[in-house]
Amino acid sequence: MLKAMVEEKDERIREIEELGGVGEKEGRVNNNNNNNNHHNNNVNINVGKELAFLGANYFLVDQMREERERRDETVEKWKQLYLAIKMELDDLIQRTHEGGLYWRAEEEDMAEELKREVQVKEETIKELKSRLASMEQELRNKDREVDILRQSLRIMTSRKVLQAKIPPKKVIAKQGGKF
Repeated sequence: MLKAMVEEKDERIREIEELGGVGEKEGRVNNNNNNNNHHNNNVNINVGKELAFLGANYFLVDQMREERERRDETVEKWKQLYLAIKMELDDLIQRTHEGGLYWRAEEEDMAEELKREVQVKEETIKELKSRLASMEQELRNKDREVDILRQSLRIMTSRKVLQAKIPPKKVIAKQGGKF
């Protein structure tokens, strides 16, 4: 449908261009070959009408040419867009086959590299978790030792306080005799 419209407009442009060229040539021939005033006046009137008609035709032809140029530019843009989409679809079709996805060699290499990086990072995480667990265990052991030392210190200070409160036993010394 669109193609038919384009062809129809192209035919009109060609017809107008052909008519414009023929009328212009006839006007020149008539103008150059006629020496008679009466005939000359008719020719001048005809030439004037033809020139007016040609001017309108040229204006229409110019407009149609501009329209054709815009249409051609638009068609070219659509062709480029179509080709870009077609290339992307062809590439996607080549990578997929019966539901399976086939990656390019570059993408496979990149995927393998990323897998290796993930594995290295997972190992690092495991190592850090084990170090964290051992540090937490050391912290618990130190806290326990500090608690034991505090309790020992309390016990020792409470003994000293008790010893200070209890008066020392009097030691009576025997001096040579009986008691």
